[in-house]
Amino acid sequence: MAELARLWGVFCAPHCWAGAIVNSATIHLLSVFPNSSWARTTETPMLELDVTENPFRDEIVSEPIQVKDGFVDVPKGPGLGIEILEDVLRHYAV
Repeated sequence: MAELARLWGVFCAPHCWAGAIVNSATIHLLSVFPNSSWARTTETPMLELDVTENPFRDEIVSEPIQVKDGFVDVPKGPGLGIEILEDVLRHYAV
């Protein structure tokens, strides 16, 4: 979809509004977006990141996503690059 949007000069911004797992997956997706310089806009891909209190974003991972100067780093660990704290996750289990 991102490549199709680029070819038609349309800005593509995936939306994610949830916890650490989907945020990490979205960051990885954004990191491989095609070069937007051929499109009408040359904006850096944007990550929709909720900054309100959210234990499923901040507490269930060993290293929460940190915004620095308006940017985030792509998590570097195995898989999605994050370590889930299973004991914290169990705390929220129903």
